[in-house]
Amino acid sequence: MLTAKIWAFIRRDFIIDTSYKFSFVFDLIGSALPLVTFYFVGKLVDSSSSADFKFGGHGYFQFVIIGVSLTQYFMTAMSAFADTVRREQMEGCLEAMLSTRTSPMQMIMLSPLYSFLFNILHLIIILAAGGFFFGVDYSTANISGALVILILTILAFSGIGILSAAVIVLIKKGDPVEWIFGSILTLISGAYFPVSVLPGWLQKTAEFSPLKYSLDGLRLALFSGYNIFQLRNNIYCLGIAAGIILPLGILFFSRAVNKGRKDGSLMKY
Repeated sequence: MLTAKIWAFIRRDFIIDTSYKFSFVFDLIGSALPLVTFYFVGKLVDSSSSADFKFGGHGYFQFVIIGVSLTQYFMTAMSAFADTVRREQMEGCLEAMLSTRTSPMQMIMLSPLYSFLFNILHLIIILAAGGFFFGVDYSTANISGALVILILTILAFSGIGILSAAVIVLIKKGDPVEWIFGSILTLISGAYFPVSVLPGWLQKTAEFSPLKYSLDGLRLALFSGYNIFQLRNNIYCLGIAAGIILPLGILFFSRAVNKGRKDGSLMKY
């Protein structure tokens, strides 16, 4: 039964997405276009010979390609849940969907599955383009270590995404959770520049960012060949983040739905 529901959600969104063929193809191709800009920025940065930008003997571009690909993915993890709720609100389907035999938690967990799968394709395209066109070296990559980091990243930021969806259920439009977490975590976590160039107090703040451990872990796995044991600190920190944030997101979403049912606001948008 659950398998049928999973397939139904994925199939529905795939049909909707591919019905706009130009947009579908452009989204795939466009995901790698920012790499051109960062490649030439890397030429400029590397000429400064700053040790802060060296990772395993590689330069800024190899550093930033992980930031570009992973931040795109984690923003999807955060926005997919809220986008699903808002879409159902605007179509007048939210209350009807929450009244079916599919529980609210199943609905909120299954609805973004297609977005996650589609954006894995985005991530692969970005990383592959870096290798084919810009000479990024993955010869020492540890795939199992990278997958563990990616899975824990999805779990941790899904919790923030579910919290964001809870806010949308309550206030309908405008998502402060996604904006605050997306902007702040991208700034302090070392996505586009090393944490070491930040002021001291922001470096300390970055130690509490799960995105920092995702970025560091993925770079170490792909460029330095770190295995799961060597990545244990990153895995441990991401596991704690997922273990705290995901249950909190589920709790807040359940309460938001219950409140909406009681005051009759689920049908409003």
